[in-house]
Amino acid sequence: MAKKKKISRKKLLKEPDEFLTFSARLFQYTLEHKYQLLATLGGIVAVVLIITGIRFYSLQRSKEAFALLEKSRARYEKLLGEKDAQTAYEEVKSDFEQILDKYGNKAGGKLARVMFADICYRSDNLDQAIFLYEKALADFQDPFIRNSIFSGLAYAHEKKQAYKKATEYFEKITASADPVLKGEALFNIGRLYATLGDHEKSQTAYKQLVAEQPDSIYIDLVKELAGK
Repeated sequence: MAKKKKISRKKLLKEPDEFLTFSARLFQYTLEHKYQLLATLGGIVAVVLIITGIRFYSLQRSKEAFALLEKSRARYEKLLGEKDAQTAYEEVKSDFEQILDKYGNKAGGKLARVMFADICYRSDNLDQAIFLYEKALADFQDPFIRNSIFSGLAYAHEKKQAYKKATEYFEKITASADPVLKGEALFNIGRLYATLGDHEKSQTAYKQLVAEQPDSIYIDLVKELAGK
């Protein structure tokens, strides 16, 4: 395996957006499986986007934001092991609001916005989750991260029983050139169109999944649903 090229501190300081793109690509594989597993278990949106990897780096202009974000993330995960999702949300809410107020335009603050949206989703604070996800779309241009946010929006709208709106966000993922999360999105489109009573569009989505994502974890179920 070729040795990974080291990214200089100078380059990171000058080009934080490029760094975020690099980090997103580096952890795509791990995140893809997080989302697939969580979808299988009931469609919970992943709390972590790229924090696992990003904590090993330091951007001088944002290191304090990242330190606070990691501290808040760790506290939230600990609370989840002890209390319910709503209580955990209530106890870390002020921590994330502080990061957003002080560092909302920095890399760490942008990641905090997406992470806090996931936390709001898990605690059924759906309107707040949707507001944060929508605002986060303006922060990122990387297709994978945007698709992750679209996924969060789709699941949040589905929880609100806004099935058509949820379908529209999953369709944004399938329209992207980035293949990560596409299989999950196609499965959910098929499922949601079936819920809406549009079985033709449901079958179209399932058949597209079979054709384009033959290694998907949903493939056996989808082949049956698609009449294969």
